[in-house]
Amino acid sequence: MSPKPSSDRVDVVADPITTNDKKNITEMSEIERAMSPEELSKDHQNYSAMDAEVAKYATGERIDISPAENKRLRSMIDRRVLVIMVLTYFLQALDKGTLSFTSIMGIRKDLHLVGQEFSWLTTCIYIAILIVEYPINWTIQRVPIGKFLGGCIVAWATILCLHSVAKNFTHMVVLRTLLGIFEAVCQPSFLVMSSMWCVGDSSNFTTV
Repeated sequence: MSPKPSSDRVDVVADPITTNDKKNITEMSEIERAMSPEELSKDHQNYSAMDAEVAKYATGERIDISPAENKRLRSMIDRRVLVIMVLTYFLQALDKGTLSFTSIMGIRKDLHLVGQEFSWLTTCIYIAILIVEYPINWTIQRVPIGKFLGGCIVAWATILCLHSVAKNFTHMVVLRTLLGIFEAVCQPSFLVMSSMWCVGDSSNFTTV
């Protein structure tokens, strides 16, 4: 005698795949593909376009550096990086210092300055630095710092040369304000570069 079918049977109906489910499945497949051993084993860094000295230490493999080699690298960094920092700081300080001498060399008469206008030529620099300090610190964390700093130093030098063609107070205050904007890039960028290139005690010494 065959058993009777049970009346308590429940029919299970699969839910249709929604758009969100399809999107999640697609994303998971992309993650699995990206994390596959074949993809992980590939080296996407083009070391042929890198400086030969840097490429030796950028392969991702553990490298033991002897004290002599460490001393040689530190000396090379000091010659190539520290010299540029010191020279740039010196030129910027020289610019601020020489402006005070221009008052006895006829700048007031040449630019027809009256009242406190000469004092504003120095004040506008520090106002510009104060305003752009935060945007610059935000920017240097998101752009190639070497290219950004180099471009700002070139722009700073160009604006400094344009001081020779200023004819009145308006021209001069615009140039001095732009000078302060590009000058504000140097100090935070140098601090970041010091932490990138120098480690340990040498980083503290370079920053000072």
